[in-house]
Amino acid sequence: MTDSWLLILIPIGIVLVIWAAVQFLVGSRRVAIGVLVTMVLVYMLGVCVMLFGAPLLAQLDPPADDLTAPSIGGGIFQAFVGIYAAGPAIVTALVLLAGYWVMAKLSRRAGRSAE
Repeated sequence: MTDSWLLILIPIGIVLVIWAAVQFLVGSRRVAIGVLVTMVLVYMLGVCVMLFGAPLLAQLDPPADDLTAPSIGGGIFQAFVGIYAAGPAIVTALVLLAGYWVMAKLSRRAGRSAE
């Protein structure tokens, strides 16, 4: 992989997820959930752009005469690597969001049964 700068997405995503979990534990639930939802939505937007935009861009890209000429295909590969690199943080964010949702449902149910 020639563009290792994409690997920086892994620690950035993990730090954001950890920070959001700490914010949730401290009491800033809206901030934590907002950060996690934003991460997931941005990731989903990137995946949709790659799934639907990449084939179109690949068809529009004229074949390069030599191997050193820039092409859209290289950018498409880099975007796929970026989406793959951000995957662990997004899975963690989804698990945390599911946990927060379950906790909210359980606390509401416990509140109703106490009355």
